Amino acid sequence: MRRGGFVAGGIAAAMLVQSILAEVALADPRSLKPLGWTAEQSRRSKAWTFTSPDGQTTLQVGFYPNSEPAEISEMITRHMKPSYSTVIAEPSAETGPEGVILTGGAYSMRNGGNSAGLAVAVPHKLGGVLGCYGSGAPVSGQAPPALATFINACVEMGLTGTPYNDEQARTAQQRAHIAAAPIASGTEQPVEALVFEVYYISGVGGMVLPDYRPIVLFRDGIACRCLDMPLADIDRSEIQRQRPDDVTRWQKTSSAFVLTWPGNREPTKIAIDVKRPEGLGRDARLDGFWRRLGGGGNTALGGSTQIAASMGYQFNQDGTFSLERTAGASAPGVVTSGKRQEQGRYAIEGDALTLSFADGRTERTSIYRQQDDGRTLWIGGASFVSR
Repeated sequence: MRRGGFVAGGIAAAMLVQSILAEVALADPRSLKPLGWTAEQSRRSKAWTFTSPDGQTTLQVGFYPNSEPAEISEMITRHMKPSYSTVIAEPSAETGPEGVILTGGAYSMRNGGNSAGLAVAVPHKLGGVLGCYGSGAPVSGQAPPALATFINACVEMGLTGTPYNDEQARTAQQRAHIAAAPIASGTEQPVEALVFEVYYISGVGGMVLPDYRPIVLFRDGIACRCLDMPLADIDRSEIQRQRPDDVTRWQKTSSAFVLTWPGNREPTKIAIDVKRPEGLGRDARLDGFWRRLGGGGNTALGGSTQIAASMGYQFNQDGTFSLERTAGASAPGVVTSGKRQEQGRYAIEGDALTLSFADGRTERTSIYRQQDDGRTLWIGGASFVSR
């Protein structure tokens, strides 16, 4: 796969042209629309569909902020329902292990027969994945020129880092601002404070619920959503490289810590005088069961699908523990559930929790509690409540 265009293989319908849009700054995905075609945006997914004047060819482009190319490629293929499909170009050394995936095939047409189809999943330089696909015109030895140009332009849009929408552009600008000043690498950086930040999770039946997670404010003005690991293991520069939206800068007013995460329109304000997370101390022992409950579905909105999932730790004074995971779902005519349990020994050293499982595995994670409160534990950055 080459940056300026594709070398086609597989089906003859995938004769792709060299991109003519390599130097064009695409302001938004509607810039991919061929002249004279109609454009319609989905209210739910925010994806765009372009339709040719004769109604025979359709092109679709969507942005998926929290996905991988392989996942989007599979989703597109399922959606297009091909009679056959072949991978034309796979991830390469140039695009990386999670690079561009191009597929082609014959896809069912509305009026019967097959149409030439092309699909591409592109890792966007600013994060997320672009999914572009289309089909149209009966198979006749080559893909419709508009389809080939559209696919190439989509690849350029992702690899050159042209924002898909205003939100992605704003996030990229915030990331660049945060990264403008070097962030010291290495662990054991001086800490100003550990604090709790409110966020929202999906509960049983799709109910949206507030939750809290611990974050760390370093003395040099860096804030990090990285207390899913012990402080001694945190390398901020590595976190920024792997999880750029989990690093920002903070300021202090007379009453609050103020910080704005990449992608957020408004700053987060955390009161200075509230209770904060703290480690449990060296060789601490626990006695009790702590559980985290979540889920999904739509019963909270009047629907009929409900998903429930829980994870619970039983910690004992003798240093043993058991970890229990359960999940269940119900929908009209369907009820399913499952349960898994593991045992082992645990050790606590400050904010570090080491779990040694009976099968020989060892996991090191973080553990915190709120000051003067043992009812809630934060394990791996997630809250668990005692029963």
